[in-house]
Amino acid sequence: MTVGLARFPFKNIRGERPLITIVTRADSRTAVLDYLYSRGRSLRGLLKTIAYESLFGKRRLKTRAVIFADLERLDAAALHRAAGIKARLDEAGVPTLNDPARSMRRYQLLRFLHDAGINPFNVYSAAEPRPAVRFPVFLREAGEHSGAASKLFNTREELNAALARMEEIGLRRDTHLIVEYQDTRSTEGYFRKYGAFRIGDRIVPRHLLFSPDWEIKNGGRGFTPAQAKEEWNYVRDNPHAEALMKTFDMAAIEYGRIDYSFQGGRPVIWEINTNPLLGTAAIAAPELRGRQQQCFLSNITEAFQDFGDRPATAAKIAGDHRLIEIPLLIKKWAICRFPRARPALTRLGKRWRPLLERLGLPEIDRSKKL
Repeated sequence: MTVGLARFPFKNIRGERPLITIVTRADSRTAVLDYLYSRGRSLRGLLKTIAYESLFGKRRLKTRAVIFADLERLDAAALHRAAGIKARLDEAGVPTLNDPARSMRRYQLLRFLHDAGINPFNVYSAAEPRPAVRFPVFLREAGEHSGAASKLFNTREELNAALARMEEIGLRRDTHLIVEYQDTRSTEGYFRKYGAFRIGDRIVPRHLLFSPDWEIKNGGRGFTPAQAKEEWNYVRDNPHAEALMKTFDMAAIEYGRIDYSFQGGRPVIWEINTNPLLGTAAIAAPELRGRQQQCFLSNITEAFQDFGDRPATAAKIAGDHRLIEIPLLIKKWAICRFPRARPALTRLGKRWRPLLERLGLPEIDRSKKL
């Protein structure tokens, strides 16, 4: 709750082409930038990225709309600050996609889908008790998108040994998940992984990948003409749009890419990535897949344009964290200007903390980083 703050005004901007701002972590902006500097050049004037680290220091954001991405990679403190900024954007009438306070992250989503009877496999935090785990299982990082972090473990002894080795090399259990393996292989021996984007109220099929291996990354393992045709039918016809939209709604995610397969005619959801790779200059088997890639790029460009087709707004996004920063900045300036006053200023800073507590404003924990 924001205490002692008035509603922030906003004004329309004229004479400038407004932008959709996609907010990501500083180290993962390339998911958008690679697209803008290759196949998405036509959207350079519409999309821009900003890092959460920069957003948290801004007082005003000029934009058409804001997409909060990378939510699964933020810690609790960053999610709290991002949620506060979303609230101010809502007050200013700036449309947003994804709510840092509500959107499910990987563990929440997969556990929910299993408990609801949608997914046949379960997931556990590596730090929690797991009496009913079904083997085989594998490890993966809770917030990253690098795929499986281990081979398949067939027994509890193998899993416990791997967890012990993980701790020996300094990895934390609470940052890793234990995922039950689900065999979705087809009768011809191939695993299929579908991928589709949601941008607001649009579902845009991205690809259909094939591999004889259970983990499918980096475009799959080759394409036959028949597989390329199957992918084309998927990207062109968007056959699962209604079911996918329901899953996105359950997860409270309005922007991202869902990865899924099918088993026995029912979808198996692997994850929703809120900062997906939009597209790159190179694709696997371009001679077979050129038209479906062009179809995807056309559809996603149209979806972004539809979402961004609204008046531009300049919204004040400064919140409680800015109120706390102001006295700290004054103190730094005063110490530089009057070095001998450092002891008195330090005592003044200590007296400031009780005032913050009476106002209900949290003090910044500078030891925490994204």
